[in-house]
Amino acid sequence: MADHTQHQDAVKKIAALIKEIDFGMLTTVDAEGRLNSRPMSANKKVEFDGDVWFFTYGESVKVHQIEAKPRPSKLPTFTGHDLALVDRSGALDLYGEQLRAVAADNAVVIDGACAAEWPDLVAESRPGATASRPFLRALGPDRGAYRVGPVAQLRVATHLSTAVAESARERWAVAMGGAEWARAVVALHAAEVIQDLLSRPDVVGECLVAPVVPGRVVSGGSAKVVTGWVDGVRGLLVHTYRVADEGRLTDATITTPTAQNEGWLAALLLAAASDHYISAKSIEAQPPAGLMGTMEAAVREADPCLPCSSLPVGRMGLKLKVIDEPGNTASQWSSTNTSTITGGRAGTALGPGGV
Repeated sequence: MADHTQHQDAVKKIAALIKEIDFGMLTTVDAEGRLNSRPMSANKKVEFDGDVWFFTYGESVKVHQIEAKPRPSKLPTFTGHDLALVDRSGALDLYGEQLRAVAADNAVVIDGACAAEWPDLVAESRPGATASRPFLRALGPDRGAYRVGPVAQLRVATHLSTAVAESARERWAVAMGGAEWARAVVALHAAEVIQDLLSRPDVVGECLVAPVVPGRVVSGGSAKVVTGWVDGVRGLLVHTYRVADEGRLTDATITTPTAQNEGWLAALLLAAASDHYISAKSIEAQPPAGLMGTMEAAVREADPCLPCSSLPVGRMGLKLKVIDEPGNTASQWSSTNTSTITGGRAGTALGPGGV
């Protein structure tokens, strides 16, 4: 009875909120697995009981898309480690001083590490490259693969410190939600933290005073190594600088979320190609049904810092080349922009600027 009453109260609240809104967005899925959204007028003559009614012609594209029930994009489960910053209680802390790493089986492999320890914890498979393929030193390049970003943040943190976002995180965990849902949860958490900060007189007052925190400096031979980090929208961003005794900067390494997630993205794209049987022996004029939609889903899941990542769903304009074993282009499927996926029987090559 209590649940029914709560539901009725929620329906009344939503009805009041949308009373003056004439348009809503109806979203369907096409044969490629892409989301198609369009504004439609809600029928206000039908009393709102929890359902919003849209009327259209029976032969319209949107009706056919609803009836077709296209196959959803299926991405492989990540089997590496997740890295994120937390506070001493284990809560997500985007400006945190402690690093935690969790394996796919939820085993904690790094806990409480500070920024000064970063150079000893993480190494690069391809030092200096844009796609440097960093890994956990203790586990090696193969077993030490990891990712960062919203999914990693929610998996690594034991909880969120804000009430509404924590409730959303719990639902995300139960439903085993993906990256887009995780991004929304972390953004909600950040908004709640900002709201709390704006309510504090010591933050919005006339005179702001911040304590000076000494930088973390670790001696390394004749040079000093300084590391700083922040956990952002796309994940962990790390800057490491090496300074000689006379104060001269001798080396700088910037480890971006995109570089850390490049290996994960490559694996997602390879799995998408394999799932749709891409090979130089079976070339069609058009890509297999669902392939490009799955490729888009892979890019959005890893969310690299590339222009195509922020384009509307179904508008990435990915370009895919199928390469035979001698290295010749056997076929090419393309659309409107220059993002490129290159693959073939001998393997798939993924590089910067060509997702």
